Amino acid sequence: MLTKEFNFFNLVSNKQGEILWEDVSPWVYILIILAVIFIIFLIILSIRAHRRAVSTGDLAMVGETAVAKTNINPEGKIFVKGEIWDGYSDVKIKKGDKVCIRSVEGMKVYVEPLNKKEKS
Repeated sequence: MLTKEFNFFNLVSNKQGEILWEDVSPWVYILIILAVIFIIFLIILSIRAHRRAVSTGDLAMVGETAVAKTNINPEGKIFVKGEIWDGYSDVKIKKGDKVCIRSVEGMKVYVEPLNKKEKS
């Protein structure tokens, strides 16, 4: 009695056990190529995401330019990204001056005056 075994790729092997690939459907090759391209695409996206600068949280504010809403001597209010924050500085800063955020500590930010050299 002859029984035909199910072969997923419809492969044929010779007597030495080598697989003959001539009976493999071209769709198998196309699917493998598409899967490899998709995996490479995902790897590239993940590498780009890891290289991107922080855009949320405390670290995103460091280096940003803000405006002093009140005189800062040594504490006052600053306006950055649509929000008003408590700020402090080692030097006196007048209301309306532009400042640079150097660090974020809780709900307070340490700022320094923005020099004209840093603007350009």
